[in-house]
Amino acid sequence: APPKRRPSRIRNPAWFDPHEGAPHRMTRFIIRRLLSSIPVLLGIIPLVFILARVIPGDPCTATYGEKATPELCAQFAVRYGLNKPIYEQFVIYLGAIAQGDLGSSIRFGRPVAEILLERLPVTVELTVVALIFASVVGITLGLLSATRRNSPVDVATMIRSISSARRPAASRAWRAAATARSLAF
Repeated sequence: APPKRRPSRIRNPAWFDPHEGAPHRMTRFIIRRLLSSIPVLLGIIPLVFILARVIPGDPCTATYGEKATPELCAQFAVRYGLNKPIYEQFVIYLGAIAQGDLGSSIRFGRPVAEILLERLPVTVELTVVALIFASVVGITLGLLSATRRNSPVDVATMIRSISSARRPAASRAWRAAATARSLAF
């Protein structure tokens, strides 16, 4: 007797079955990703708090410069809770974050959430334009590389993609920001 063959996924794709298909796997994937971001946030929150406290210099002096007087700095410390013990400042910080209060910008004197929402449309626009640009260039170069194997275009694309993948993400972000600044002016 011939050996039994497993049913092909091509003839019976899983995404047709509502009980085991791709939508359920995608939902599980998204939930896993969201849950895995919780430890990252729990690590970033104390890190940001600590970094904000260990920056050299006095926040009052940094804000007011030469106009900073001892009385003004005392009022500043009371207003921003800098006169309280560090553990109490951290508890207040956690409570504010849990309520969605990102604080107010010392520089602009406005709520940080308001500033972020104000700049969100430009950020989304830049993201969409970058995604479209990257997709057009990537698909075009991918098609050229696929149709002209081992050509100069293929080799250059391969070298560029490998060298980009080897650089740290922070380096790529810095380079992208520098390029964007040069194009903006």
